[in-house]
Amino acid sequence: FSNIESRALSELFSLSPPLPPVLRISLARKHWKAIHQDQCEQHILKAVKELVLRPQTLKPEEIDKIGTNITAKVARAREEFVWAVCRASTGTVVEWDDNVKYPTGYWYGTGGMQKRDWKTAVDEILGEIFSDFHIEDAQIERLGS
Repeated sequence: FSNIESRALSELFSLSPPLPPVLRISLARKHWKAIHQDQCEQHILKAVKELVLRPQTLKPEEIDKIGTNITAKVARAREEFVWAVCRASTGTVVEWDDNVKYPTGYWYGTGGMQKRDWKTAVDEILGEIFSDFHIEDAQIERLGS
């Protein structure tokens, strides 16, 4: 059964367009033993990035599905991203990329004024916040609730 489950999850995680991020996180949390740990954590991280960048905050039913551990990390990443934008932003101009608004802005880097790559900024923020994350933490939380 585990091989069939693993194959089905692999297919679900590779759909185009992808499943909604909350559903992908929920599936990864529920079936984490059928997926290689690194892949599971990468699926969660990619979905979390989408949640951080979307304009809507998490709804109560979404929080129930992804758990408080991941919800707290999403909230922290969103807050850090907003503050990074506020510190660096020079106006209200935005660029669109797959329905995500990235502010255009310049910041003072080592070489003077530089255009900020917000996709990289989000990756850096998530890398820091999720540096100690392990799928077992989310699974233990789910079992405890």
